[in-house]
Amino acid sequence: MDFLAWNLASVSFVAGQGFLAGWIAEAAAWDACLTAARLLQQTLSGWDQLGTEYLRGCEHWFGEPDQALHYIHRALILERGGPWSLPWSTPLA
Repeated sequence: MDFLAWNLASVSFVAGQGFLAGWIAEAAAWDACLTAARLLQQTLSGWDQLGTEYLRGCEHWFGEPDQALHYIHRALILERGGPWSLPWSTPLA
């Protein structure tokens, strides 16, 4: 089973935490985050697929569904003007 969305979201989380802990430079953290985001853009069809595949990875990792995350996923998809209303193909810096 492919957990690309889960793994690449984890890259961004670890990069951010690494920067906050002082283990990596801010520029390196941003590079890791943008590399992960570009790969997601190239591989997935959009926000809904990102959320669905992230939830699948989360359920595999924790062994059970997280209803709160399912609710958040749905809210992000439906929210007008929210962060997931940006076009999936938005150019990344």
